[in-house]
Amino acid sequence: MPTIGNAPRQDPWPWRLRALLIFGFVIAAVVGWASVSYFHRDPATVESFTPVDGWCDAPTQGLGVHCFGDFGFPRTLLGEPDTWGVGHDGHAPNPYTALGMVPHLVTKVLADTDLGVRGSLLIYLLVLAAALLAPALWIIMGTARTWRTRDWLPLLLIGVASGPFLMTMDRGNSIGFAVPFLLLFCLFLRDEPGWVAPAAVIAAASIRPQFVLLALGLVAVRRWRAALYAAIGTVALNALAFAVWPGGLVGNIRGWLSDLNAFQSTTDVASDNPINISAAHAVSSVGAWLSHGPGVIGSFGEGIQSFVHDHVAVPGLILIAVVAVVAVVFRGRIAPAVIIVSVLALPALAQGVAYGYGLIFALVLASLILGQARPAILRPGGHRSAALFAGNDESGGMVAWKWTTLCVLALSLVPFIVSTDLASQSAVKEQLGLAWLIVVVFGLVVGVRYAKRGDLA
Repeated sequence: MPTIGNAPRQDPWPWRLRALLIFGFVIAAVVGWASVSYFHRDPATVESFTPVDGWCDAPTQGLGVHCFGDFGFPRTLLGEPDTWGVGHDGHAPNPYTALGMVPHLVTKVLADTDLGVRGSLLIYLLVLAAALLAPALWIIMGTARTWRTRDWLPLLLIGVASGPFLMTMDRGNSIGFAVPFLLLFCLFLRDEPGWVAPAAVIAAASIRPQFVLLALGLVAVRRWRAALYAAIGTVALNALAFAVWPGGLVGNIRGWLSDLNAFQSTTDVASDNPINISAAHAVSSVGAWLSHGPGVIGSFGEGIQSFVHDHVAVPGLILIAVVAVVAVVFRGRIAPAVIIVSVLALPALAQGVAYGYGLIFALVLASLILGQARPAILRPGGHRSAALFAGNDESGGMVAWKWTTLCVLALSLVPFIVSTDLASQSAVKEQLGLAWLIVVVFGLVVGVRYAKRGDLA
C-alpha cells in the first residue's frame, strides 16, 4: 500500500498536508525571489531578526556578522553576580530559569577549552539542529527499511527548510531542545510505558517552564496521577536548580519573576514586529480592527486594546482556564486530535510575548499528521496506529476544523519572505497567533460537541 510518511494512502489527511506544504513552498520561492531581488528585503530579518545582533565579537566568535543572539545573550550573564533581576536600567531581562540556563552553562565550559566560543557555538547548533529535526527523522525512519527507499521529503518540508527550524537556528534559541520531548509526549500520551509522557513533560518544562501545560493533555485522557507527577516533578526540579544556583532559592526566584515580568514588556503587545504569536497579541489585533469601526464598535475595539495592554497576561490565563475546564469536564471523551493540537499550541498562546520560534510545536504536529503514531520505532513490541487525523469522524464540523488546522499549520511551516517595509518581519505570519487561537477554540467547540454526542473521533 502506498504511504506518505508512514500513513496509508486511504487516510487523505497526510496527502492534503503534503500538497499544501509543497504548494506553499513553491509560492514562497516566487514571493521570496521578488521580495529579495525587487524590494531588497533581507530574508533573515523578515523570517527572524536582524543578523547583526551584537551579542559577541562577530569576527572571532560568531559566523560572519551574526552572533546567534539567544545563544550569545545568556552567556553574558554567566559569571555575573546577578543572573536574574537585571531587567531594569536598560539591561535586557533574563527570562530563562536556572534549568533553562544549563545548556548555556555547558557551552561556556566548552568555550573555556581549546574549542573557544566559536567551537562551542558550532557544537550547540549541531545538537539544536538534531533536536529540531527529530519529528522529520521519526517520519523518515518509518517509511521504509532501507535508506534508498525511504521518503526524504519531510526532511525539507518539516525540517531544514521550515520556518520554525530556520528561525530557531538563526536565533540559537534553546527552546528547540524541547522538540524531541514534545514528540515523545504525543506518542505516549495514551500508550505504555506510562512513565514516558509525564517524563517528557518534565524534560520539556525544564527547558521552558510553560511546557508544564502539556500536563492538561494527561488530564484529558484520565491520567490524573501522571499529570500530578509531571507538575510536581517540574516544580521540584526547577526549585532545586534555583536553590543550587549562586544567589539562593528565594533571591533567584524573585529575580527571575522580576525579569519574566520585564520580558513581557520588551515588545508592545499591539505591535506586529517582531512576530508575536501569543493570545494577548491576537486579542489586541482584533481590538485594533474593531477600533476602525463606527461608534460603539470602534469604542469597544479601543477598550479591548487598552485592556490587553494593561493586562497582557489575562488572555492567556483565560485560554488556560478554558482548556483546563474542558479537559476535566470531558475527560476521556475529547477526540485525541483535538487534545494534542490544543495542548501543543497552548504554551505559546498562553504567554504575553511569544516570538516566532514558539512555533516549534508545528514541527511535531505536522509529523503526527504525516506519519503514524508508532511507538514500535522507540520501543520493541509497540503497536502500529493511525496518523493523528485518521478516523471515522468525517462530519462537517470535524472536517472543517481539520482543514483549518492544516491551512494554519502550512502557513506556520512555510517561510514566506514578504514584508510591508524594510524593518518588518513576515507579513504572512503577523496574525499566526490569532489563527492558532481560532484553531484551538474551534477544536474545543467541535470536541465538546462530539463528546456530548458520545462520539470519540
